[in-house]
Order: sequence, then structure tokens, then C-alpha cells
Amino acid sequence: MHIAVIVPAHNEAAFLPGFLSSIYNQTRLPDTLVMVDDNSEDQTAQVIAEATQRYSFIKGVSHQSHARHQPGAKVVEAFNVGLAQLDASVEIIVKLDADLILPPNYFAVIEHIFKTTHAGIVGGVIEEQNQQGKWEVRHPMGRDHVRGALKGYRRECLEKMQGLRQGMGWDTVDEHLARFYGYTVEVVLDLRVRHCRPVGQAYAKQASAIQGKAFYQMRYGTLLTLLAAIKYGFHRRSFNAGMQALLGAWRARKAKEPFFVTPDQGRFIRRWRWQQVVNKIQRTNNPSALED
Repeated sequence: MHIAVIVPAHNEAAFLPGFLSSIYNQTRLPDTLVMVDDNSEDQTAQVIAEATQRYSFIKGVSHQSHARHQPGAKVVEAFNVGLAQLDASVEIIVKLDADLILPPNYFAVIEHIFKTTHAGIVGGVIEEQNQQGKWEVRHPMGRDHVRGALKGYRRECLEKMQGLRQGMGWDTVDEHLARFYGYTVEVVLDLRVRHCRPVGQAYAKQASAIQGKAFYQMRYGTLLTLLAAIKYGFHRRSFNAGMQALLGAWRARKAKEPFFVTPDQGRFIRRWRWQQVVNKIQRTNNPSALED
């Protein structure tokens, strides 16, 4: 299978050498690697240029997006610039952040899963350093979610969902749409990927309201939005974060913001989310059914 990797990079010069080293050391190299320099002000362009001179499968692209950080929209815009560089032979498209360190078997493993399952999205799990410097999986999402930093897509699945949505929540709605079209989402727990920079540093203050807007745009409805906002605030240990998410959803509804999905897709998403709630209640009431 032809594997293409797209790496949006904005001021990533400090992290790119480690990322590229983990690419070069893969047991199965990607066939194409498109690095999109997204309006960087550091030495990112220079690092990319040196990489393209070293390896023929690496291509550099310059993209001048708006300088202001826009959660979700900015990274998807850069991804789409890279996507436009790919030809029809590509079967697997992997979106990676530039501040990752991959295990050496990363592409070999995800390629095997794409070959042997009907997966639409495949990825490993993210490790981040805690205050003691230990690498650990810290993200609150369950085992049915591939983090946005390392999404691998079957091309036909990505095309059926009409690409990624430009906004916060893109890395959740893509999974809902993959399932809507009959694909599975596969999280590979043995693939531990190190994320060298904590998530959300650039937009922490506005993220909660934008996350609430995403709940609305995914057509969660009133009750699911309330539950999602409570969960959001709980995982961030912040009552204010949950309230800001609710406020963001209310403002989006009042402004009649465009939805990410169709009414049919929205109904599918709500059914799936409610089933997740039921499953969690059942696991809580039957601890012996919990997996390690």
C-alpha cells in the first residue's frame, strides 16, 4: 500500500530534528512525506529544505496562512495544502504533528491493520511527560479515539467523508463519519508515540468555548451537549471550562453556525454517543467486565 504522510509545521524547528530522526529509523518508510511550512517565523523552512535534500521521498511546501492561531481550522487548512500534493496512487494518508517521536515500527503496524481490517482511521496512542519527567498516556479520551496528532486515514474513507472539517472538533467528527460510512476506528495500544510539547498551549484560554461550539456543530443536541460539557470540565478539573463549553455551544446555536454534519449523520452520532454512555454505565455496574 502506498503510504503518504502530511506534516503541518508551524514554528517547529526545535522539534523537527527528533521527529525526522524517528521517520528515518522506520522499518517501513513512508512512500511520500509532505512537510507543510505553515507561516513559520523560526528555522522550520530551513530544516525542511535540508530534509528534502537528504531524502527523495520528502517534499516541502510553503503555505502562508493567517498568523493568528485558529484551533482546528489552521492545522486542517495546512493539511489540505499537503493533500493537494498527492497523486491517485496514495492509499493511506497519515496526518502527523511535527513534535512527535514515533516508534520504529509505526508505519509497518498501521499498514498491516489497514490491510487486514476494514479500518477507516488507524493510529497509536500519545505519551506525554508528567511533572516528574515520566512518559505516560495522559489524555482522558477512551480507547475508541485516535488523537488528532497522529491520524491515519484510508483514502476512500477520507473521500467519502468529504475531507476534514476546518474547526475544533475535526478529530472527533472524522471518526463519527468514518463509522457512519461503515468503517472502523482502530487504536493500537502498543504503538506508543511521544508528544514532545503539551497540547493546547497556544489557545488554552479560548479552547473551551470553541469546544462547545464543536458540540453544536456535530449536532449533539441539548442533553448530550450538557453531558459533554460536564465531562470536558471534569477532565480539565475546571468548573469554568465546562461552563465556557456550554456558553460556546449556546452562542453557536444563537448565531446559527453551520453544522459539520448532515441531519442523518447527526442522528447517527447521537445514537453512537448514547450507546457509549450506556456501555460506560454497564461497565461501572459490572467491574468484572472491565478490560485491563
